[in-house]
Amino acid sequence: MIRLQLTVLRSFVFLVFLACAGARADISFHVDMDTSILQGNAGGPYQLVFQLIDGSGGNDANNSAVLSGFNFAGGAVSAPPSLSGGASGNLATSATLTDSSFFNAIVQAFTPGGHLRFDVTLGTAIDAGGTPDEFSFAILDGQGNELPTADPAGAFIVLDLDSEQPRVQTFAAAGGYSAMGTPIVTFDVAPAVPEPGSLALLAVGLGAVALFTLRRRRHDPALAGS
Repeated sequence: MIRLQLTVLRSFVFLVFLACAGARADISFHVDMDTSILQGNAGGPYQLVFQLIDGSGGNDANNSAVLSGFNFAGGAVSAPPSLSGGASGNLATSATLTDSSFFNAIVQAFTPGGHLRFDVTLGTAIDAGGTPDEFSFAILDGQGNELPTADPAGAFIVLDLDSEQPRVQTFAAAGGYSAMGTPIVTFDVAPAVPEPGSLALLAVGLGAVALFTLRRRRHDPALAGS
């Protein structure tokens, strides 16, 4: 009996390894940028803008961006957020964007401090239609315009979710805001977690392994007495 349990246990560990290896992993990264030039600047008040655009998934809600760990280094959010599409939360604590609509965004006014720091955890599902979901971050001035950056659309950060390890594109501030430089991004890959489909396959696999082992025990005299 002990031999049978060990056989099933080894099979279980192997199947868990396979399921985890095939699971889709989220990605996570930390952002740190110099916002000291925005303190008391006549171009304000300023707003933070995070967007998650659904590519060709038809509002399939297959990706989410979790925004957390905000540190304004002497600043703070200064008004309730404006939420669009699959957006929820507050940048004072944490917020989530889900691509349940084509346009999903959170816009929130803030009083700048010396730095702006935050964390992003982002899904990496790839839309089948050929156009990937896209995450971006920008800052609006008092006129509602994006601060100028090296990106034509005025973003500081852009990610096209076109692979399981998408490239984080960062863009330097430009014009009168060039002293802000380029956001510093520390990129990390979070551990993979089995998805529901992987867990279901795991359960089926365990059942098959147990059945195979029991049948082998019945027909093998050497195992019959164990």
